[in-house]
Amino acid sequence: MEKFKDHVKNYKKKYVALYFDKESNDRLRDYARTNYFDISYGYDGSSIEEEAFEFHTTVFYKSNEINLKNGNHEITPIEASFKQLKLLGPDHDIPVIELNGEFKTVRESFEIMGLKDKWPNWIPHVTLSYKYNNINNKPLPNFKVRATHIIVRDQS
Repeated sequence: MEKFKDHVKNYKKKYVALYFDKESNDRLRDYARTNYFDISYGYDGSSIEEEAFEFHTTVFYKSNEINLKNGNHEITPIEASFKQLKLLGPDHDIPVIELNGEFKTVRESFEIMGLKDKWPNWIPHVTLSYKYNNINNKPLPNFKVRATHIIVRDQS
């Protein structure tokens, strides 16, 4: 039987995100380049190759501590459509595409497990760049994204 202190040490803050199939990533990368979104910087501000930019939808970030196994979990694909371009982040300077509600059931499943989010109101979205870019007069993509994996990992 597991000792209580061993059980508690497994509780960590988690990052949970939906990741897309190759076609969705390729199309998002083309869209970002065509519309001059800079995808040569990672979330931490470091310089990266454009091909290394990870398009995804964060489901939970810096949530409460919970005992949830890390991993890359294949799921039944879920398609999502685009709603509008927005600027998010603490300074409202991160260009994103807000999604319609197709990923809501994934979020609700993790809420049932007890996860709580850093952000008070979840806005499902795909980040287009971690550098500011004017979003005015830019078209929405004319395709849907297809989530095929859920990634769960510890937050520091």
